[in-house]
Amino acid sequence: AEAMRVARKSVLVLEDTPFNKIDLLFNKGWDWVLNQRHGIPVPFTFRSREDWTGIFSQNGFRVDHAESYRPKWPTLGMYHHTLFVLERR
Repeated sequence: AEAMRVARKSVLVLEDTPFNKIDLLFNKGWDWVLNQRHGIPVPFTFRSREDWTGIFSQNGFRVDHAESYRPKWPTLGMYHHTLFVLERR
């Protein structure tokens, strides 16, 4: 809500979005490898693309565009990320 207030029009959100159980397994593994060594908590609370869309909708945002891809860095293409473009409703 605060990001949308400041942006006034659109907000971009980039999130890990596992598509299946194997994606989720890789999400959890990389989360542990990349965050645990820095003392960052690793709660493993990954949401699917559909879950994120529902959360955005419940909070008064519309997903104008969503694009999923497997980034090569730092996770070597092992699971999906999704870029969401949010607009106010």
